[in-house]
Amino acid sequence: MIILNEKHPALKLAHTFTTGFSGAIIAGGVARDLFNDRSFSVIDIFIQHGNKVEEYEQIMAVTKFCCENKLCYELCFEYNELNNCFSIKASDLNNVDVKLEFSFMYKSLLKLPAEKFVKTFDMVSSEAWLEPMEGGFNIGTTERFEELNERKILGIYYSKIEGYYSHINTVAKKYPDYITLGLEELA
Repeated sequence: MIILNEKHPALKLAHTFTTGFSGAIIAGGVARDLFNDRSFSVIDIFIQHGNKVEEYEQIMAVTKFCCENKLCYELCFEYNELNNCFSIKASDLNNVDVKLEFSFMYKSLLKLPAEKFVKTFDMVSSEAWLEPMEGGFNIGTTERFEELNERKILGIYYSKIEGYYSHINTVAKKYPDYITLGLEELA
């Protein structure tokens, strides 16, 4: 499925970022929501680093990008213990409805192909990603995502539920026509 920037202006800056910043991937909720033709309010961008120096350099590059593109309405830095990653949340001054969230993760996760990386998420329903192409994105999904999505099931991994209740509730509220189902992870 192809998503064009002209139909989704909120994706333009994310597209600019991912095409110009190697090692960045957009995955999770925004890809799921675009796949299902639903609105989104956050674009999660994951950025790889190998050590603290690289992490610092990546954070500085993202901060510069945010400032150059007037994404400083709400520039918030936070450390997420659950994901063991540092995040920057930024909003466009002209489009405060959509936030870019940059998460800095160790290369061991992001060296994986996109399909394997999204399988580390807490929900099968988040196993989707955006692959940049000229003028937009192609939506990639796992086979399991497509199977459950077709049946209108939000699949949540039991082993990853702890600490993610607010995330799961947020997704469930956005998808009231879906049922929520706990799943065992596939080996």
